[in-house]
Amino acid sequence: MNLIYAVVEYQGLAVNDMNTKEDRSIIEQDVIRAFGSSIIEFEAVLYQKFLMISATHSLISEKDFKRILNDMHAKGYITPTEFQQRRCWKRQIVLEDLEIGELTPDEFEQVFKERDLIVTATETPVRPRERIVSNSSSIAEFIETTMLKKLYGGRLSDPTATKNIKKHADLMRKALCNSERDFLEYVRRNTPLILEDMKQILREKGEDVVILGLRLVSAV
Repeated sequence: MNLIYAVVEYQGLAVNDMNTKEDRSIIEQDVIRAFGSSIIEFEAVLYQKFLMISATHSLISEKDFKRILNDMHAKGYITPTEFQQRRCWKRQIVLEDLEIGELTPDEFEQVFKERDLIVTATETPVRPRERIVSNSSSIAEFIETTMLKKLYGGRLSDPTATKNIKKHADLMRKALCNSERDFLEYVRRNTPLILEDMKQILREKGEDVVILGLRLVSAV
């Protein structure tokens, strides 16, 4: 057991189980605070910093912390990377973006439109956020259209089809946050008719853009 975790637990402080929207928001803000002035941080270091910041109100296990990071990745708040063969995380937003409350899909896209991508000396320059937004929106449209056509015969007015598409998109997003293998396995088992399409779009656009596209499909 982590030493900080053990000390605080001994003092009788409750472990936050993230049952409410407010709990999750506070924890996500603490994660962003844990980056400090850094853009990229090693996962293990980020966890230790998080514990120091949040020990009095939202102490959580390392396993739950990893789940939180994956959820924040799915929302576009942070992205995984690797440095010196160690897992790192890069923040994509600043604290004030979270302090105003959970972003709607439109607000989420606006963040990308208004901010320049942060580039460090250790990274190669990446595409502007406008390009990422455009790609994720087009990917969302492609995924939704493909599922509607191949799974539900193009029935635009079918509320059941719309509900199922949102459900599949959300579960695909969660699977892809875990790994590409989990994502493709989900598609293979549950929506095999679009497997080749999803393989192609993942190969061409990459995990981050596809995750954002799936989030848009499930949230619309």
